[in-house]
Amino acid sequence: MALVAERLDQLTSIMAATNAGHYQRQYIAFDIANPAPLGFLAFAYSLALFSTVNAELIEMPQGQLIAVMFGLFLGGVGMFIVGVVEMLRRNTLAFTAFSMYACFWLTVGLYGVLRAIYTPDAIIFLLPQPNKVLLGLCCLMGVLAIIFGVVTCAFCLILPFLFVMLSITFFLVGAAFTNPDQLNKPSGYFGMVTAACSLYAGVAFLIEDCWGKELLPIFYTKLYKAHAARLFPRLSQNDPRSITAGVPYPGRYEIHHGDNTVALAAPSLENLDKLRAGQATASETV
Repeated sequence: MALVAERLDQLTSIMAATNAGHYQRQYIAFDIANPAPLGFLAFAYSLALFSTVNAELIEMPQGQLIAVMFGLFLGGVGMFIVGVVEMLRRNTLAFTAFSMYACFWLTVGLYGVLRAIYTPDAIIFLLPQPNKVLLGLCCLMGVLAIIFGVVTCAFCLILPFLFVMLSITFFLVGAAFTNPDQLNKPSGYFGMVTAACSLYAGVAFLIEDCWGKELLPIFYTKLYKAHAARLFPRLSQNDPRSITAGVPYPGRYEIHHGDNTVALAAPSLENLDKLRAGQATASETV
């Protein structure tokens, strides 16, 4: 008990010393390409092929094998790589979301491959069948999409809309297992609409990252812009990629201006409550 009390006292002292925000830490983020567009595009194309199966728009069972392998490699392996890269970039939300849905596509793909091996004449993809396990899987992924939608409300409007559409898609696919005649094709067509939303998000983020401007509307919130300006401090007011370019690094053309060189030493998170209250910090004056 004495040891526990001592550790609690140390933790209290550390929390009292850290009064700049929720937490403050030194970090070194990898200056690498933004993998988010690949994640959105991979999910869009995998979901589109998945939905064509549910909508019965492709030949069965031969055409389904292509959809299974496409979802296994692009939706599974591809999105898992995206999740790992987002972890290196210290993007917790993207790492969690892409990794979770990568595991979903890996599960679906391996399920289809195993069914093709052991029952060659059977329908090998997630077409509605009396299967409570697949029903539960779709419902759980739908709940997860709602959670991600709530979390992303503070960032922009595209992501919450995409996750809401995705949750409806998962619930429709799950419901189609109980009533395939009525909900099989609607779930497939609605999934294609959701895939189009994911495609839009991927292209929008890709254009913003490559061109340095928001050509396709993403609808960032003011809170996110203020928070991102502190998380990735700008080297210059002329920096067009203050949000998407990542942590400042030596060698960018703005560094010789002498703007915000302190940010190169130890960027840290700010208290979101201060942002909501409209309190200015030193980074706002740059």
